[in-house]
Amino acid sequence: MMLAMPSIDYTVHNSVFLVAHFHTMLNVVGFACLGGINFWFPKVFGFKLDEGLGKRAFWFFSAGTALVFGCMYVLGFMGMTRRLDYIPYVSWRPLLVGEEVGIFLFCVASYYLFKQLYVSVRDRAQNRVMSNDPWGTARSLEWLTHTPVPFYNFAVRPQINSRDEWAWRRQHGLDGARPDHYEDIHLPSNSVVPALLGAFAFAFGFGFVWRMYWLVAVSLAGMIAAIIAKSFHEDSGHTIPGAMVERLERGFRDVVSEVAPIGDLVGGWARFAGPREAPSGRVRRESGSGARVLAMRLVGRKREDTR
Repeated sequence: MMLAMPSIDYTVHNSVFLVAHFHTMLNVVGFACLGGINFWFPKVFGFKLDEGLGKRAFWFFSAGTALVFGCMYVLGFMGMTRRLDYIPYVSWRPLLVGEEVGIFLFCVASYYLFKQLYVSVRDRAQNRVMSNDPWGTARSLEWLTHTPVPFYNFAVRPQINSRDEWAWRRQHGLDGARPDHYEDIHLPSNSVVPALLGAFAFAFGFGFVWRMYWLVAVSLAGMIAAIIAKSFHEDSGHTIPGAMVERLERGFRDVVSEVAPIGDLVGGWARFAGPREAPSGRVRRESGSGARVLAMRLVGRKREDTR
């Protein structure tokens, strides 16, 4: 909005003020991404990121942002243009040094971010969460599911009563409600087609932007071929019986306590593929049927321990 004003734009055009203005907006997006990662991380992996190290990273990022871009704004008003191969005025030196200090603060903040991830994974047992909403202030629908989210997402189709469904249920004392029955859940089989479509779509747009029309043609042909190949694939997915869903729901917290390593939390639920449909359309019941065997084994073990 500032650069939309002709008087300001005329003064700071092609200066480092413009660079600072643009990157400040990107920095705001970066702060939002980091906040989202800290907020939804326990929902995905089942344990929180270290809060103290996260706060340090935030404050160092904030100080670096203010110092780097504050100096750039002033230098832009003083007439420093972009893409200089030399510094013509000694009076710019203090502000340029201030920028370097701000970049150092960015590096310190990055260090704390990596340390936060390392320490959080190392101490995941102490940071583990056992409730749907570890923050107690979440509002949206995804917090109805377990933490971490099981491979089937919702055990039953949720009934929506409000835009902020989880907040509505918490306010009405329904956040701990459990369904009285469970139905079969049909899940599609894993496929590489969505990833291929995403890669081809990226190449398609990249080719249009840079006028690489051969890349546009190849990407478009790849997308069409992937869709056609998927249409001939007759695998309709697999079905999780309602009884097995009920066992999983009852034993979910026991499963979480058993599946502690980060690798299992990331890929564990994906490995519990459940009983797949045989070519005749019937559900196979062999002993290695993933989630069913795991749930029955773990739940049964815990029940025996409590007797």
